[in-house]
Amino acid sequence: MIRLVFILFFMIIIGALSWVVPKIYLMTLVLGTGIPHIILGAKYSKSGLSLAFNVFWKKAFVLILLPLSFILGIKFGALGLVFYFALHHSISETYSHKSLFEKNIFFNFAYGSLVLSSYLIACRDDFLKYKFLNYGCYVVFVISLIVLIILTRKHLFKLDSIKLLLVYHPWLLGAPVLCLFTFFSPISWMVLILYHFAFWGMLPIFRRDIFKGNKSRLDMFWNDAIKWNGLGVLGIGLLAWWSTRFGDFRLFQGVALLFYIATYWHITISFIISGANPPFIKRLFFTK
Repeated sequence: MIRLVFILFFMIIIGALSWVVPKIYLMTLVLGTGIPHIILGAKYSKSGLSLAFNVFWKKAFVLILLPLSFILGIKFGALGLVFYFALHHSISETYSHKSLFEKNIFFNFAYGSLVLSSYLIACRDDFLKYKFLNYGCYVVFVISLIVLIILTRKHLFKLDSIKLLLVYHPWLLGAPVLCLFTFFSPISWMVLILYHFAFWGMLPIFRRDIFKGNKSRLDMFWNDAIKWNGLGVLGIGLLAWWSTRFGDFRLFQGVALLFYIATYWHITISFIISGANPPFIKRLFFTK
């Protein structure tokens, strides 16, 4: 249940703050935690990267991703990431946690669609250029919710069963709350990506079995999380202050652009090295 509480707290509290605080402060938090997220993601994925480099086509794909991510970052910037992260977010929230319907492809597809559509509805102001997509997002959200109610109906008549359902699938409540909360005033996509960074930066709180009782690995995780995120927020915070103080945001914008480029790479590389993906992606990239 702690995941659900964290989702609701983050969406409502940080979402509300995003309406009133200057954008640069939100961006400072995103860069300050996002850059460490990518660095630590690479560190903890060394075995997956090593395996990828032992297969010629995977190695070629990883290397091609470097210039490709640079091109995507330059051409599409944050706008492209609004949609690309939407896909990453829905996959992460659907397949990286234990499920009560582990092998039910219909449930997983509907649940992922619910997460994806609620995200796009919540941050619809970030892609006003494609406003026509909003209607499709609402349709997908409603259909997904109806399908999920039908598939989980046997769990909806007892309080204990409902609690169990929400423990394993917190977005069944989180997604509707997010849509209702942003009905009149959308929030920035940066709130959702900041949630992603915060969740994975505190992962042992939500998945206590992740290191299987290995205290040294747990201590290393927390040391890395505190050190890198602390330095990240401090460093980007000082850069934001300097930029504001002198009215020159070129360096800050340059760091943001590098972050966009690195995020395109980070999301794409996860498809070939992460086991927390849909079965068809695992088969496509031969990921164990």
